[in-house]
Amino acid sequence: MHFGNRIVRWTVCLSQVALAVVFTFAGVLKAADPNAFAEEIMRYQLVPWPVAVAMALWLPFLEMAAGAGILIPALRTGALAIVTALLLTFTAALLSAWQRGLNIDCGCFGPALGPQTVIQALARDGLLLAMLAGVWAHRARRLRPLTPAPAEPSSTSLGRISKQP
Repeated sequence: MHFGNRIVRWTVCLSQVALAVVFTFAGVLKAADPNAFAEEIMRYQLVPWPVAVAMALWLPFLEMAAGAGILIPALRTGALAIVTALLLTFTAALLSAWQRGLNIDCGCFGPALGPQTVIQALARDGLLLAMLAGVWAHRARRLRPLTPAPAEPSSTSLGRISKQP
């Protein structure tokens, strides 16, 4: 195997593990205190309280399941799709908060990492999105269907009928 291919494979593998750890860890921390997570959701001023509570109850488990799914080959594609959708949604919420001038802690990891500014969270999300893009690009290259060999012309395709014995 070419040395460059080996580096790409290791980079993709490490990216997948990092994404799995980040999402599983974030989910565990949020699940530990759903009330605090609901309050963090409310600080974004995007949804009413009942929706924030519902999100605080199910979103951490979705993050944990998607994070774990990245490590299971049979679930990897679906898990990566979920993580991509979640990360794009989180980034959009952060951009919305930043654009509206909200000075909030992102709430991404609960109190475990201490307060994080919107800019810090956006930078982290940018890194995670870059990792996801690399994983998706590698998968697309690896899973690309092979072009079938051209079929040999048959006598019927040329308008001739062959005699059957």
